[in-house]
Amino acid sequence: MGIQSTKISTSVIIETYVLHRSISCFLCRTSIFFQTKIWLIYLSVFLNHRVTINTRQDNQYKIITEIPDISGLNPDVSFSIAESNYTNDKVKLGVLRARDEDIGKNGLVEYLISSNVASDFPFSIDVHMGELFAQGFIDLEQREIYTFEVTALDYGEPPNNSTVKVKITILNKNDERPHFYTDPYLAHVPENLDPGHKVTQIAVFDPDLGENGQVFYKLGPGHDNKFSIDGKDGTVWTLSTLDFEKNFYNITVITYDKGNLSLSSAAIIISVFFCSKLLK
Repeated sequence: MGIQSTKISTSVIIETYVLHRSISCFLCRTSIFFQTKIWLIYLSVFLNHRVTINTRQDNQYKIITEIPDISGLNPDVSFSIAESNYTNDKVKLGVLRARDEDIGKNGLVEYLISSNVASDFPFSIDVHMGELFAQGFIDLEQREIYTFEVTALDYGEPPNNSTVKVKITILNKNDERPHFYTDPYLAHVPENLDPGHKVTQIAVFDPDLGENGQVFYKLGPGHDNKFSIDGKDGTVWTLSTLDFEKNFYNITVITYDKGNLSLSSAAIIISVFFCSKLLK
């Protein structure tokens, strides 16, 4: 906050004092006599702030005014929260505190989110306590970081204010299972194949980001050591010679992600048919 020189309307005071803006103080242009102490009282009451008078040997006086303001808010504040659906919950992230040295009504402070936000904005602040809450649907895949401003206002006329920038980082949560692009998979192979023949390749997707979205593959039980699968790219190979007397093989493939609490999906997704049987 600064001092507006236009507020000093008394011509005697303007002629006697000069406003030094860089250090927020009034410097006397002339010597001050005892009779002029009423000017100091007037100046003090007019500004409604504390006044300190320092004397110098050259008979110049310096009146320093202490300008209280709302303070105590850090210029930048950061929070984090895991992605989730908080529609039915109200999660407290932290508290923003502003300090106002005024007394009475002028010392009361209220907090407002001053940035332009959408109606479904998932964060709110308690207007009196400065408590910051998350409520609503928060999805990292939709938005990774929220930034907005919170303003603290007092009840003075005009109100003083202080603004802080808030940054909220959304943490990844392993909340999605891997999904198969096709279910079931169908494959056709010739009879009497040598081992090492490619049968098909499985593809899945996981909407989670980072390690939570990295997927791997393995075969479930019941494949009789006839098949193998590449754990990284999902390619299925024959592991031994297939029995052409069987009409088909069903193979269970399990896919899982790399999250701390790994999620998986499994299904009988491959039916391997022999070409010669199908042609009859």
